[in-house]
Amino acid sequence: MRFVKRKKVFFAAVAVTCLVAVDIVTSRNNAGNDPVVDSYFYDSGENDDYDGVTGASIKTHVSIIKASNPLLSFSKGDTADLTPAEVREMVFKALAGARHFGTLIPELKYKIAGKGAGCWVAIMPNIVYCPGQKYMPGDQTDPRIIQAVLDYIADSTGAQRISLLAGGGYAGYGEFDIFELAQFGSYTWADFFPGLHSDFTLGSIADSARVRHPGKIIDCINLNFNEIMSDGRPYNEIPDSERAGMAPQIYPVPDNNQIGLGALTTANTTADNGYVPCDAVLNCDILVNVPVLKTTFNDHLVLNCVHKNYIGSVSRGVYAVGDTYPRPRVNSLSLLDHDELVETVLNLFAYHPTDYCVIDGIASLEGDGSHPNGRSTGFLRRNFIMTGGDPVAVEAVACATININPMDLDLLRWEHAKGTGTMFLDQIAVIGDSIGSVRTDFMAPIGRAGNYTDFHSMHYYGRGCRRWLLLGPFNASTNDSEAIAETDANPMAGDQEDGKTWTEYISPSDYVDLTVADQNTATNSIIYAFSRIYSKTAQSGMLYAGGVRDIKIYINGEALTNASYLTYDRVSSFPVVNLQQGDNRILVKMRRSGSEYGFSLAVVNIGGLTERNGYVPHSSSSWTLGTPDTFTAAQKMSYFGGRTLWGTFYHLGSDVAVEKAGVAQGTKMILASSPNPFNSTVKISFTLPKSNAPVLLGIYDASGRKVADIYKSRRAASRQAVLWHGTDANGKEVMSGVYFACLKANNAVLTRQLIYLK
Repeated sequence: MRFVKRKKVFFAAVAVTCLVAVDIVTSRNNAGNDPVVDSYFYDSGENDDYDGVTGASIKTHVSIIKASNPLLSFSKGDTADLTPAEVREMVFKALAGARHFGTLIPELKYKIAGKGAGCWVAIMPNIVYCPGQKYMPGDQTDPRIIQAVLDYIADSTGAQRISLLAGGGYAGYGEFDIFELAQFGSYTWADFFPGLHSDFTLGSIADSARVRHPGKIIDCINLNFNEIMSDGRPYNEIPDSERAGMAPQIYPVPDNNQIGLGALTTANTTADNGYVPCDAVLNCDILVNVPVLKTTFNDHLVLNCVHKNYIGSVSRGVYAVGDTYPRPRVNSLSLLDHDELVETVLNLFAYHPTDYCVIDGIASLEGDGSHPNGRSTGFLRRNFIMTGGDPVAVEAVACATININPMDLDLLRWEHAKGTGTMFLDQIAVIGDSIGSVRTDFMAPIGRAGNYTDFHSMHYYGRGCRRWLLLGPFNASTNDSEAIAETDANPMAGDQEDGKTWTEYISPSDYVDLTVADQNTATNSIIYAFSRIYSKTAQSGMLYAGGVRDIKIYINGEALTNASYLTYDRVSSFPVVNLQQGDNRILVKMRRSGSEYGFSLAVVNIGGLTERNGYVPHSSSSWTLGTPDTFTAAQKMSYFGGRTLWGTFYHLGSDVAVEKAGVAQGTKMILASSPNPFNSTVKISFTLPKSNAPVLLGIYDASGRKVADIYKSRRAASRQAVLWHGTDANGKEVMSGVYFACLKANNAVLTRQLIYLK
């Protein structure tokens, strides 16, 4: 049966008789052929001469609702069991909070209404397994959340068709069993998710909504049977008698983004020039992505959330293990390139970027994360829901809630550069509960096997500095002779020393391969590499550095290491680094003594300072939790260190001002606040280009509603400081959250984000 008229797809389609397994498996192609993400993306937010914090402005909303939010009819702690009604209320409150920017309309309703009559909404949760195959909460989306989302769309929007999608591995079960069965072996959904009836099925979610809305089409689709075939129809809608001789249809990766980026290199794009998408994902009008928030053992991807959920957006009939199409629809997706997993999920995401996100933060897996992996995976209950219409912003906030800097993720850098959304936290208004109120220092994925023993062998390494100025080559038999004044080095691109020019080089990876950067080097060649790291505050970190071979490193003129390494991008040196507020100079000196020549460097957090003392391990042999483990000092270093320091970024431009206040272009107006965040009183100060000017200073909430005017003068002094005590115009204390100080003077307007934490 045909449900809706399909949209015209604007891709050149290539029909294939089958996808040859050997091509998928053996055609590994190094992603170094791709463009370098940092060619499009600047850590500061705009460019190397741009003050990213000063120029920030709110671009989107993300809503967080935890089980103790005061606007709920109940209040429970982070580890308490929740009833289906309580989960439902949290989801509805979060959906209402994430509004379309500049309006009071919930973003999801706004987007569905914008599609007009006949809107087809597809809901894509992370349904990994049937109950009992693996432990359920934290590894896949809570069915109580799925039910709340589908009911909200069915009952309060004009969507005409609503499809519940599933795309996991359901070995031993048929196409609709994941929706229709209540019991799988000896297990039911109710065994894992409190409050569900023992006869609960995923299909019952659609059934009940269908009864309430007989005029709407509300169906369930197993994506493993939904691949688009050569005539444009999905496999599951083609009668058996017509399937003979038909093949899946490959579509090239779309390039309709602001940098014109198409496919990133994977084995699949090398062999097939694209992928076979599923009909429901590609052709629905609104795709609602409902993943669980967890980490993943692939340490380049780190987060298994919004983007990683797209691994389940293709059919196992096409990409599972097997020699010919159709392949066993219950096997793992081994023919998707998992070696280049970041590139794979970016490619799949491009076919239909998420229109709206609902994040399951009720339970999570940490460490090696998805699909429990021995004692290297931990389980956490957190009891919150997060929603938003910008998938990049939602994923960035998700990173922040587990205390991993979004700047560590190349995936988010690519999406920000493509214009999919914003990853800068100071451009995201968080509505409801704050990031800080749900933040948990997660174990990061390190991919260890067996019993953990040694920090040096396995550790989390977020992202090294990849933006450098290079000078050389010089020639010397040791690394001790100086070709430049090393302790005073502070060059800009184009500066010359000893007849050589400081030249910009952007590395495609953390390992800066100097044989690629400068092909004129030989034995005893010396190259200098220089960069800057800006720090919003004075803070301490650790220097993660390695190289091949002789390396000398200076931070602000102080030599921190001088040694000979053979470590590539692994850690061999980790002295403590004291960053000053503002810019800090980094100089690396490398001497070549063999065929390999390069280094890696990152200034990262100190993992040993985590407040976590232990975790609840998750066994791979069953879906039960183990006895709690206590972290050793080395484990703390590995699991909680190696992350980009908050409030820092690397750049090559001129020194960034220490005062990170709002500055109006073309004037000398300045707006600043301290402390921020604050919990009782904040001092808001401003400077005007001249005195005796009319001024209005107001406070606004994240929705744009005025809270109070706190200063008004027709003849203000050029410098002024005002205290705000977190109260509205009636003197009533406001709720915790994001607010904005808005200064209007001299025909200019400045805003400054304030974070109020009671």
